[in-house]
Formats: sequence, structure tokens, C-alpha cells
Amino acid sequence: MSAMDDTARAGADDWSPLDRGEHRAQLIALRSMLPRGSRVLDLGCGSGRTMLPLVRAGMRVVGVDRDRRALRAARRRLNRLGAGRRATLLHADLPHEPPVVVGDFDAVLCLGHTFMEITVLEEALHILRWATWRLRPGGAIVLDDLPALWREVAEGNWQSGVSEDGDS
Repeated sequence: MSAMDDTARAGADDWSPLDRGEHRAQLIALRSMLPRGSRVLDLGCGSGRTMLPLVRAGMRVVGVDRDRRALRAARRRLNRLGAGRRATLLHADLPHEPPVVVGDFDAVLCLGHTFMEITVLEEALHILRWATWRLRPGGAIVLDDLPALWREVAEGNWQSGVSEDGDS
């Protein structure tokens, strides 16, 4: 069985928001944009659906989730892979209590429909600013769902992005 197959299977639990094909496509896209050794912050990591494959691909990942059961499941999976030292797991309730993270990241991920749970525009902007401040130069924020905020995007309210001073 390939690493892709067993990680797709590992995501087949209560915390997996994507079907197998969507999950596989997302992993392929992430691996194509992130070289081995990349440092990744996975917001809403759940039980490790995305984090485990990235760790197996040689990346260092900090996973954050508000569900302690999901984090325990992720830790068990990491330990089974013998990859526990390449990942750090943090409990935090975004956007109300962003985690304390050290260093900067090549990518900040907010996948599996995690971002759509933030329905207050000011809270979403707060998380985007917080994530931006944690990126290395040339780093990327990767979101896979914006349904609650799509109206703002469609109306052009986000066309200039988040300003450096955090005002807008």
C-alpha cells in the first residue's frame, strides 16, 4: 500500500470533511507547492488528515485544533508512524485563543472547511492577520473554503488583502 493510500484511509473518520478523491487532490497540490523540509502550520488539523501525509513527505508540522479527542487521535497516528518528533500538536480555540507558536512557517493551512466555521468577518480578518504574521517571506496561506465570507470577496471588499499595519 502506498503512503497516499494509507493516509487517505487514515482520514476516513469522523474528522474527515472531504471525500477520498478531494483528499487525494488536496494532498497532491500541497506536496507540489511545499518542498521537503518545509515548516507548516495546520490550523484545524483534526486527527491528522493533512498533517500525517505532510509529515511523511518530510515536512515539519505544527497542528492546532480545538478538539482534544482529535488531537489525541492525531498523536496516536503520529506515534504509529514513528513521526511524533516531526510534529507538534497544540490545543487552541481559533479565533478566540490563537496558539503560541515559535518561529515562522512556509505555509499556514486552514483546510477541511475549518475556515468556514468562522462566520464573523472581524474574527476571520483577525485569524488571517495572525497567520500572515507567522509566514516566512514568500510563504502562503492556504484556505479551501470561504462560503460564509464569499459575499465580501465577491463584492471586492478583500481585493487589496490585509494591510501590513493590520487596519484592513
